[in-house]
Amino acid sequence: MSNLQAQATRPALLAAVIVIGLNLRPFLTSIGPLAKVIGRETGLGFQGTALLTLLPVLLMGALAFLGPYTQRRFGARRSILFALVVLCLGTALRSVADQGWLLLVTALLCGLGVAVVQAIFPGVIKQHFATRSPSSPGSIPQC
Repeated sequence: MSNLQAQATRPALLAAVIVIGLNLRPFLTSIGPLAKVIGRETGLGFQGTALLTLLPVLLMGALAFLGPYTQRRFGARRSILFALVVLCLGTALRSVADQGWLLLVTALLCGLGVAVVQAIFPGVIKQHFATRSPSSPGSIPQC
């Protein structure tokens, strides 16, 4: 890729970083305020509702180690795109999930998607914005 092409894609990549960053946590943070409604509408008890946030966090921790393998096998771009599709599918299914078990499936899908993204995406950001990274020489402001 030429320097001109790299400069042209940088704003698009920066926009993608922002949009992806904004979409990695709402599936977790939306459960708390809606816990009573979710329980009442789906029949999930306290433990089931707690699993809606526990399962994704467990997946994010456990599957983070698969990120490098996934990246080597399929490539960073393809892996992130697939993971975002899985996250989108999990989130979209929540709008029609009327049973507790289906909500738990959406939690697993969302956790899987975020696990892959958070394992691979920092490396992609570092690759494309190396001079803007805090660990780069000269990028930390001197007092």
